[in-house]
Amino acid sequence: MKGFKLFAAIIALVLVSGAAFAQKKHDSAVMVVDVSETVVNSNDVSTAKQVLLDMNSKFPDYVKSGGVMVFGKILPPTSEWKMPVTRWNSSQTASAIRHIKDGNGGTAIGAALKCAAPGVDKAQGKTALIIVSDGKNNGMADPVEVVREMKAKHGANLCVFTIHVGNDSAGKDLLKDMVSAGECGVSRDASALQSDAQVQDLVDYIFPTAAPPPPPKPQPKDSDGDGVYDKNDQCPGTLSGAKVNNLGCWVLENVRFASGSAEIQPRYYSDLDNVIKVLKKNPGVEVVIEGHTDSQGPEELNEELSEKRAQSVMNYLVENGVNADRISAKGHGESRPIADNETAAGRAKNRRIEIQVKE
Repeated sequence: MKGFKLFAAIIALVLVSGAAFAQKKHDSAVMVVDVSETVVNSNDVSTAKQVLLDMNSKFPDYVKSGGVMVFGKILPPTSEWKMPVTRWNSSQTASAIRHIKDGNGGTAIGAALKCAAPGVDKAQGKTALIIVSDGKNNGMADPVEVVREMKAKHGANLCVFTIHVGNDSAGKDLLKDMVSAGECGVSRDASALQSDAQVQDLVDYIFPTAAPPPPPKPQPKDSDGDGVYDKNDQCPGTLSGAKVNNLGCWVLENVRFASGSAEIQPRYYSDLDNVIKVLKKNPGVEVVIEGHTDSQGPEELNEELSEKRAQSVMNYLVENGVNADRISAKGHGESRPIADNETAAGRAKNRRIEIQVKE
């Protein structure tokens, strides 16, 4: 049950992470830049341009479309597209940003957004409306209401991001209200976008380059490295190189004895030689050779036969260089089956020699 709960939690986290990725990912960027007299007087047009240039250089290749509009000139048109919304091109966008010049008019943000609306309509997919301004709105149209109108039209396909230049607190609050009206996006200060990492953080929020990686799946443990996970391993502590069965027990599955016999046939010597090799690599280890039979025949005879077969294996190991003090033999007869004695295949698995490492 604990494993199921952990698995469910991991799946839930992956789904939430994927949903968050899908929610934030945008396809297009429309930039609206304030070049009004108040921004010019505080020398913040160059700041706005530099922030947008830095952001543009970090936009990922999957951005579909973009546009650059300025507002704040005294003579009509007070708003002007430096780059009408078109297929996004990093070099073209950078050139449009560099050609932004100082204005000399008022900060008519609401009117500017009304002018920007047709461009937003042309943008592909989900659009990030990026507004850079000091927020010193001088009327003509309520920018918060204009954002609400745009949001009502585009729904989830529009989010508003504002970047505040200057130090006017009321202007900063207005930009935040515009983000709130857009129901998604964030507001940042240009002063907090001076380092490469700060700019990258904002770009990653708008244009994530990849879905968050799922948390690593918990890996089952195999403490003795025998290829059988601990939860299924009935014989922990198996020596490296030992051949184990699906229960993790060191079993000489290929060593067979003739019916009623404990004599080891020469064709099985190679299997026993592998046991010798493993034991010589681990000179401080002591083992028990255990014999097992199926349930056919008298129980007492099976126990005696399993003892003799275990002893035969032990003798072979000693005769071929393993110290006798490290080995003992034990017969269990038919008392420890690992398969069904009602089938021929099951009885074959039960007639076995196991090697147990002493603790």
